[in-house]
Amino acid sequence: SKIYIRELQYNGIDFAEDSEFVLILEATEDSDDNVIEGPSLIYRDPYYYLLFSGTFSFSLLKLNTTK
Repeated sequence: SKIYIRELQYNGIDFAEDSEFVLILEATEDSDDNVIEGPSLIYRDPYYYLLFSGTFSFSLLKLNTTK
């Protein structure tokens, strides 16, 4: 499994012009059976937090942004 992120326009529906998909997470552990599920993205200034689960675990990834 892989999770990508891409910037949206202000309307929250359309992709921002010239934005690209960016790979931010990839399941690589055999213990996770290459599964990532239930992702949620939360913003708490100045960071975005990605919550997700693998086969038998729950994880948190803190993303630093420059925008």
